[in-house]
Amino acid sequence: PQYLGIWVAVIVGLIVGNVIGYFTEYYTSDHYKPTKELAKTTKTGAATTIIGGLSLGMESTFIPVISVVLGTLLAYYLAKGASGNIGMGLYGIGIAAVGMLSTLGITLATDAYGPVADNAGGIAEMAGLPPEVRKRTDSLD
Repeated sequence: PQYLGIWVAVIVGLIVGNVIGYFTEYYTSDHYKPTKELAKTTKTGAATTIIGGLSLGMESTFIPVISVVLGTLLAYYLAKGASGNIGMGLYGIGIAAVGMLSTLGITLATDAYGPVADNAGGIAEMAGLPPEVRKRTDSLD
C-alpha cells in the first residue's frame, strides 16, 4: 500500500503510450478523416497541400503532448504520495516512462516486418507468380 503510487505510475505510462499510439494512427493512416482531407487539398495546388500538411502536423501533436504533460504530473504526484518525497516523484516519472515504452517492442517488430514483406512481394513478381500473390504480400506490409 505504501508504494501503490509507483504501480499506478506504470499504469499512467501505459495509458499515455496508448493515447500517443492511437492519435499517431488516427492522423497518419489513410483510413481516417485527417489524411483523406489532406489528400483532397492536393487538387488545389502545392501551396495548399503544404499549408494543410503543416497545420495537420501541428494539430496532431496537441493531444499527445497534453497527455504526456498530464501523465508526467500525475505520475509525479501519485508516486510522491502524501510524503512529499521529491525523489519518489521523480522515480514515478521514470517508471511511467518505462510503462509508456513497454509497447515499443511490438511496434518495432511490426515495423521491421515491412521490408521483409516488400522483398517477398518483389520476389513473387520477379518469379512470375500470379497477381494474387503480390496482393497478399502487399497486405502484409
